[in-house]
Amino acid sequence: MKHTFFLLFSLLWALNECLAQLPCIRSNTENITYSINGVPSGNTWTIVPEVKPDIMSFGTKKKWNRVVFYTDVDSFVCKAQLGKNYQFYILLNGKDSALTQISPQPMPPDPARFSKNYIAQNKGKSQFEIPEVQELVLIVMALTPTGIADKNMVEHNSAYYEEVMKHFSPWKDHPVVATMETELRNLYGHYKMDACGYFFQGDRLRKDGIYHRLNWSDRNVLEPMIAQLEDFAKKSGFRAFYKGHGGYYTDLIHEAEKYMPIQPQWAWCEREFPQRYDHYRITFSPLVGGWHCTNRFENKDFRQTVMFICDANGKKPETSDKVWEGYMTRVVFTEIDHNYVNGVSDNYVNQIREIFQPLSFWADEKMTAGYDSPYAVFNEYMTWAVFSLYALDTYDAVTFETVNARVEKQMVEWRGFLKFREFNQKLLELYRNRPAGKKVSELYPDMLAWAAAFNK
Repeated sequence: MKHTFFLLFSLLWALNECLAQLPCIRSNTENITYSINGVPSGNTWTIVPEVKPDIMSFGTKKKWNRVVFYTDVDSFVCKAQLGKNYQFYILLNGKDSALTQISPQPMPPDPARFSKNYIAQNKGKSQFEIPEVQELVLIVMALTPTGIADKNMVEHNSAYYEEVMKHFSPWKDHPVVATMETELRNLYGHYKMDACGYFFQGDRLRKDGIYHRLNWSDRNVLEPMIAQLEDFAKKSGFRAFYKGHGGYYTDLIHEAEKYMPIQPQWAWCEREFPQRYDHYRITFSPLVGGWHCTNRFENKDFRQTVMFICDANGKKPETSDKVWEGYMTRVVFTEIDHNYVNGVSDNYVNQIREIFQPLSFWADEKMTAGYDSPYAVFNEYMTWAVFSLYALDTYDAVTFETVNARVEKQMVEWRGFLKFREFNQKLLELYRNRPAGKKVSELYPDMLAWAAAFNK
């Protein structure tokens, strides 16, 4: 007994000595928030005591950077010099100490650099495309064990998928397939996004001179496997396959333009939100299932948003053109409006963090694996609910009710966002009854006040 007490006392003493050497803040929640140079990160920081140190690295052009970590009960302010490391502790629930490190790094190359010619050709325009190198990457993904098993990641229910598997299965043991499989669960979106910054020059893959990377991180994740992709494309006859399906791809582009009309969505979002964009680039593929993403770029006062989505194929004869347009517009709209919604959400990070906890109240466990913070869950609620507002303004009453019922069913029953129906109906109510001239972006305080009361 004395030995046990002495051991416990020794451990506590060692912990206190360790904590005493570095700053320490307290937290009662695993997910906290940070800001860099006054800008909220828009992400949460998950406290992981097992990782020592848990490193928060960021790129910057400034020599000195003000970094603030916020918990539910405390905060830590650090004036961090470029190239140096700063450590502190976060004491979780009064018992688990998490050694955390802030590491400012030189800013990586700009993700995109738009030439004057590119800006002149694209300003004020939008485009749908099925990029050749993205299609190559998606075909490789389709051959992986993960791509074969996951019908949400790779669309299996089409004649095109059957053609792809018949043509390319003989190369399923190519090294690039194994390389892609290694990180596919974590980097699916990154791979297909970065692929859109390459083109073929003969058998070689070249960067297009516009994008260093299109994914959200500070590195191009496709770059290490370019040689393998070139080899796979050459041996499998990919370029001939892609060229042979040119007519099919063109038909899909025309179908997307019909059922996902961009200009009205663009105009509506910029009427209701403060953000502005100069160009919409929408890339898609018949091999993309339900796993969609988006990113945005700014360079030389030119702002571009890029979406990575599925096609608009699959309309059934009994579905009217307008209803199908509503269904398909939702696909691209809920990517487009992340570029508007998220920017406004950044102004309410602290309120969102407090109101949208516990996550289990708002989302099923199957969703919180991918949407693992109050900020992420709120933005998904908001982007889909904002689409309902667009649908209300765009379609006749019968079409709206049909489309909106599907949106609510998808979010609650299929995706597991448990309180979306109530959230959606409240935002519709606020929108219908808003004073003249009040924008959707100005409804955030009302929605957050409602959500706070609803969560009690």
